Amino acid sequence: MVRVAQTRIPGMLNNAKTLKGYQLHGLDGEIGKVKEFYFDVFVSLSREAIRQSPEYRMESPPTREYEKELHLHYDRLGYWLDEPAGEKYLART
Repeated sequence: MVRVAQTRIPGMLNNAKTLKGYQLHGLDGEIGKVKEFYFDVFVSLSREAIRQSPEYRMESPPTREYEKELHLHYDRLGYWLDEPAGEKYLART
């Protein structure tokens, strides 16, 4: 598990440019600092599925209810439990 030492931007989203220089820490101390940031932008979802996803509002951090809606929308298990994201999911199966 890696955590970032600096304070996050309100709303939980960070611009990739702001990550440069952040310290990365493991459970037993500092791992290093972010020099470059790469990611793969391909997802195996249709544009429509993404457009129909629950809307994220930057004014506040995501709530558990939002996370449940998001996991339900993408038919994924909730990371907080080893169970489906909500009762709606159970009703659909």
